[in-house]
Amino acid sequence: MNTTNSPPTYDHPSAWHGPDMAVRDDWIVRLDDEDLAEIDSALSSAKAAGIGVPALGREDFHVPRVARKMAAILEALEDGRGFALLRGLPMHRYTRADAALVYWGLGAQLGPAFAQNAQGEMLGHVRDLGVDWKTDVRVRGYQTHAHLPFHNDSTDVVGLLCLQ
Repeated sequence: MNTTNSPPTYDHPSAWHGPDMAVRDDWIVRLDDEDLAEIDSALSSAKAAGIGVPALGREDFHVPRVARKMAAILEALEDGRGFALLRGLPMHRYTRADAALVYWGLGAQLGPAFAQNAQGEMLGHVRDLGVDWKTDVRVRGYQTHAHLPFHNDSTDVVGLLCLQ
């Protein structure tokens, strides 16, 4: 029984504070040269088969070594701290189309993808297109330079790939 007026503590990996994470790196998953060779091979196979986004599935992006790392990420997302950072993709080596395939293929290791908005987009790009969300209801906040308030998307997992 809690005899003080303080709220009970919540002891779970998802109960973290930013400053605590800043001094740790166990939430960062690093890709090594063998992982990258496997990813590049899967990319080449997908391109040779003509499979693109959104048709590319887990079975089309054969990365058994990387899949184990992605399984650990999925565990952290579902039952752990709720986030992970994947480091080591050499974005300078990929065209934008290849980067999208790699991103999609890695995401497929986590589960099926779903449309992320009312327009049915499966893969979107966050960038300022110079449009005004106040005058066009079809404009998404991530297509503008406007401040986006804190929010959450209605999905189990959100992934972002930084190209630059």
